[in-house]
Amino acid sequence: PVGPSNKSLIVRILKHKIEIDATAAGSEREVVINGVPQRLSVEQRAYVYDKEFKQVVAYINKKTSHRYLVTLPQVGLRVRYDGYSTFTELSQIWQDKVCGVFGDFDNDFIYEYRGPKQCALIDGPEMAKSYAVPDGSCSAPRPSQNKLCETEDHRSHSSGISHNTGCSHKKTMKVTQQGKLCLSKYPVKVCNPGCSADEERQEDVPFTCMDQEDPRAYRVMRELSANRPIYDLSDRSTAFRKQISVPERCSP
Repeated sequence: PVGPSNKSLIVRILKHKIEIDATAAGSEREVVINGVPQRLSVEQRAYVYDKEFKQVVAYINKKTSHRYLVTLPQVGLRVRYDGYSTFTELSQIWQDKVCGVFGDFDNDFIYEYRGPKQCALIDGPEMAKSYAVPDGSCSAPRPSQNKLCETEDHRSHSSGISHNTGCSHKKTMKVTQQGKLCLSKYPVKVCNPGCSADEERQEDVPFTCMDQEDPRAYRVMRELSANRPIYDLSDRSTAFRKQISVPERCSP
């Protein structure tokens, strides 16, 4: 903290450390990269170059006098900071692959607030409580019991949350066309076995294609055979688009 309500920002990537202090705007301590102070003007950009990987691993943009944008291109992460708050934005390659205080990023508004034990909580403050860790001098706040927890074998719940859960998943759609393996560029929602769609909508889904002899096709087929969705196809060219029926909600 640098004041009663202002906070500095620290971003670490590999062996590098980026420190930004919005209250020091215009001074040499405004941006410090690996211990070296930087003074930025509005719309000016600094960068962090990693000698081992031989590439830029971070960009720091000063958008206004007190607003900054840190971009980690290889990670697919952007952090906006104004001295009071931060906004973290992930690339689509991380969709449905993360967990924690920032949510699961699965594009589904049901059960957004999950604790470290994958319990669905009623709101953001309750989720934040579930991640609190006591430091010895004080006890951590406890979330209410109004939650739903899932395990691989069963689901148990108490009153207060009535949404369906465990009835849908994301799936990469596959089509074979002219001897090529064609896949949806992002996974789409499908109902689990034993569940059915309450409502459906038509979604215009882009597909990308690759030769079945392509080494990448082998990896893709291995992922599909394990029923794992594939998220890193968005940067490939679109071969065609196809209308897919996608469930709005799934229920037993």
